Amino acid sequence: MGINKGITLEEALKMLEAANSIIQSQQKEISDQQLKIDAQASVIVSKDSQLQKKDLEIKAKQKEIELREYELDALVRKQADADKYAAEQKAEAERITRQNKADAQRYEQERNAEAKAFTEMREAEAEAQAAVKRAEAMKAEADAKKYAALAEAEGIAAIGRAEAEARRVENMI
Repeated sequence: MGINKGITLEEALKMLEAANSIIQSQQKEISDQQLKIDAQASVIVSKDSQLQKKDLEIKAKQKEIELREYELDALVRKQADADKYAAEQKAEAERITRQNKADAQRYEQERNAEAKAFTEMREAEAEAQAAVKRAEAMKAEADAKKYAALAEAEGIAAIGRAEAEARRVENMI
């Protein structure tokens, strides 16, 4: 009776070590991706804070404009002053219109950047989850190979013991 020439225990252990190395590498990749996701989340929080600050600045400017308008209304008594006031109000309205357009464009760009960052974060999370699933599948496969190799090694050992016992019995006879 010959020895089964399947995978040796040493080969099985090498395969197990290789699988563990792959799993560790993938876990590092997942960790690196999580750091990138955290960095992107930090950028989003920072942008939101900037938007809130801009909103407060706009409100403060609006209050400042309202106060200025009130003061100008109180001071305007003559037609010349009224003409000057009208010109100033027109210029201010144009400036506000330009500023509002610029603010709206900046706001839209920031929102687009946030949406892009959010989408990229979600994609990175999905990739990380997929990597985790792949790593788990590889670990499960490696475990299965390990247990199969151990079972085969036990079978070979049992055959060896049986052959040794048979020879011992033959020698006794």
